[in-house]
Amino acid sequence: MSNRRDTPEKRSKHCADQKRYYRKHLEDRKIYNQKYYMKNKVGLSQYMREWVKKRVIIDPDYEKKRWQKGKEKYRAQKRIYKVENLRFLCYMKGMNSPECERCGYNKCFAALDGHHLNPLQKEKRDDRLSKWIQYSPKIFQEKIKRVDMLLLCRNCHAELHDLEREDKI
Repeated sequence: MSNRRDTPEKRSKHCADQKRYYRKHLEDRKIYNQKYYMKNKVGLSQYMREWVKKRVIIDPDYEKKRWQKGKEKYRAQKRIYKVENLRFLCYMKGMNSPECERCGYNKCFAALDGHHLNPLQKEKRDDRLSKWIQYSPKIFQEKIKRVDMLLLCRNCHAELHDLEREDKI
């Protein structure tokens, strides 16, 4: 049993016939659609109202509350990451708590910086330990193992960079 569109010529002729039919009956379809809509207007509009009701948010602050919940979850996750990553950092450095390796400052972790011993290991200009600490533990551990760094307070870090600049001049 052969198909009537076996050859490319027959296929192209069939497509052309379909396009012609479509153009010829375009007005008929428009009229039919208008009549169908007018006849079923009440039913269609009721269906649309119900459909919209299901999808309309009744509480106007719903999106705001949802965003706030997501934000709180995100912050909580970052706090958990920070604690786990600090433990790992202390383990890697052989310390009980994070402290400056030069002067021993340990009051606030936010005041501690990571100083790259090899500047070529920096991935970006703002490649900082304070950003890394919020990464997932897996990523954080990979970064710490890959990079040689000192844990310094901001004052010691600034002094060290000042000494490096003086050596270059």
